[in-house]
Amino acid sequence: MTVLFILLAIPCAVWLPWWALPILAAIFGFVTRTGWRQAAIGAIIVAVLELSLAIYFDGLDHGLVSKRLGGVFSAPAWVIYFAPPIFGAWISFFFARLGGTVGKLLTGEQ
Repeated sequence: MTVLFILLAIPCAVWLPWWALPILAAIFGFVTRTGWRQAAIGAIIVAVLELSLAIYFDGLDHGLVSKRLGGVFSAPAWVIYFAPPIFGAWISFFFARLGGTVGKLLTGEQ
């Protein structure tokens, strides 16, 4: 299931808004009755995926966006790379856990 999540998360992260990955994580959590460990693995996958996409897309414009955002927030440009992955992983973890809990409640599992 982890490989399937990765295969679906890549196009989801590239072409859909940021909130599509937490929804995908919630669906996978519901289907697989995700526990803490699986939700953490999914969050790490989301963080690595978003970090790699941020670095890739920032390289397309030679760092212009990250430099400007860093100037707005008075932070170095490289800090801007880590904010979306941390936020996305945190939200995806809780959505996967929520989906797993709802799935367990509806099926009567413990």
